[in-house]
Parts: sequence; structure tokens; C-alpha cells
Amino acid sequence: MGLPVTVYRWDDVGAPQLVDRKPSEIINILKKCLVDGYGNKQPAGWTVAFENTSSDQIVFTNDPTKGTGNSVKLYGLNNSNAVNGMMYFAPAFAYSDIDTPIKKGYRAGFHPFNATFNNWMVIATSNAFYLITSNLNAVSGYDTRNDVVIFVGDFNSVLPLDVGRFVAISSPVTNGDESLTSMTSWAYCLQRAWYDRSSTQAGYSPLKVYNADNSDTYNEYGLVAASAPTTGSSAPDLSTIKRGLYFPIYIQMKNKYITDSSKDINGVALYNSTVSPSLRGFLNGLLVELSPRYSSENWPVFDSINGKNHLLMRCMTTSAFVWLNCEEW
Repeated sequence: MGLPVTVYRWDDVGAPQLVDRKPSEIINILKKCLVDGYGNKQPAGWTVAFENTSSDQIVFTNDPTKGTGNSVKLYGLNNSNAVNGMMYFAPAFAYSDIDTPIKKGYRAGFHPFNATFNNWMVIATSNAFYLITSNLNAVSGYDTRNDVVIFVGDFNSVLPLDVGRFVAISSPVTNGDESLTSMTSWAYCLQRAWYDRSSTQAGYSPLKVYNADNSDTYNEYGLVAASAPTTGSSAPDLSTIKRGLYFPIYIQMKNKYITDSSKDINGVALYNSTVSPSLRGFLNGLLVELSPRYSSENWPVFDSINGKNHLLMRCMTTSAFVWLNCEEW
């Protein structure tokens, strides 16, 4: 059994609102969803480790009884609280104070740059969440970017006791501790994970994932999809039948295949490693549908898959085909 998921959204009773899309507004939304709750919504079960309200910085920690107990720091570019402001999410095993990470991962950028991105959702468990800022336009559109998405927290690892699984990712086609000051292009959005399919084989490394044994050793990972149902600019032949064929988004080592036989730090083949396997895990709750069924419907779209309510994720193609489980991860 996975962890229960709560969906928080802009149109809930008592929900905080995005007005100017400032870092302080994003921090307030996440604090209400993860820590405090609002209206009749209970919080997801995170805590605040440190906060500096004068500079709009905060460190959230996930539930150590349900996850790693790791932390992420949120702060604006140049510590600014600008309208439509770029901000960063910096994951680490812990923070000894608001400025000092312990075993820091690669940070991810988040940039709700468009004045229409005032509709938001936080889809969360006690150890991970997706933050989405969006508008109510169509769920798909070729070479367009109509929302901003970031994943933060413990991904679903193939290793039962993986202490290195806390990450933040908003783009699969960046490298290292990325220094982007703007992410206004569709090229930098999370949807590239199911648009480009295999960014790790192209040499991208957005994730710094420490070994599962709590050592200081780490490897670089990225996101891979087994297939992209359609990436063309012409209208696809959408299926009228829910065929029930889905596959996950893989977290795979940079420039390695799942069956890679090169050795880990202990001399064990990567495909069989218990500290840094080439296939490290899966991005929580996501299913890629092999036969797309939606294209022009306005966001958000929900459907029941395997008896669970799912949100249709925005796609940069002429159809939308990626679903996020809104009940259990």
C-alpha cells in the first residue's frame, strides 16, 4: 500500500490565492498545504525546519516516519520577491540552519512567469508533492507550455531502504546544479520527460542522487519514458476506447541502460546494485497512457484509472496522455 494523496487547489474553500505569482505567494500556498492546512483540508504532514519571512526563505521537511525526513529550501532568485518571480527548490538530507545544507542535491527552478498562471494545485503525500501553476486552457498544444510543474520529495525507489531518494525536479533537460535565471521556454518544463522520452541517454543529469547506503557517494540521474504516444504537430487520431495500457516514468542513471553491467562503488553490476542501480525508481503516481484520448478539453481533466482518480497532466503535443494518481502513491 502506498501513502494517501491529498489534492489541494485554488478553488477550495479557504484556499490561498496566486495574485502576482511571487515567491512569497508560492511559499504561503505550500505552507498552508504541507504544514498548516486551510478550510476543511488537513495538511499533508510536513514541518517547517527554518523560516525567514523578511527574505521570503523557508525550509520544509517531510515526515520522517513516512519518508526520509529530508528537507528542501525555497527562495527567490537573488532572494527577490518579484512579480512572476523565478525561485529555487534546493533539496538536501537536512539543513543545520536556513543557509547550510547537509548533502545537498541539485536544485530545481520554478518560474510562474505568465500572468494567466493563477490556477494552482498541490498534490501531496507526507513525503512528496507536485506543485502546478496553470491556466484553464486546453490540456495540450504543440510546442506550447501552459503550466509550470515541479516534483519535490521522496521518489518511489526500487530499493526498500533507499535513504537517498529525496530530490527536486522541474526539467529533465538540464544539467547539474542548474543556474537558470529564467524558465520561460517550453523547453525547460517537466513535460519534456514524456515528450523527449530518454533525456538521460542524451547526457542530461538533472538529479544528484546519493547512494542508498547513506554514504557521501552520489550519481547523476534523469527521467526516461518507455515511449511517447505522439509528438507531432498534426492532429492525432485519438482513441475512443480506454485501452488500459500504461507505463511509468523511470528514474535512470545518466548515460546508462537499465541492464548496464558496469560496476558500482562496491564492484557490483549496476543492474544488480543495492546502492546505485541504473534503474533507481519511478516518479510518483505518473502513468503514461499508450493510446491518447484527450486534446482540446480544458484543464483540469480527471478520470478513473484502476479505480483511482487521476489528473491529466499538460502535454506539449497535440494530445494529452500522462496521468497523475490523486489517491495513492
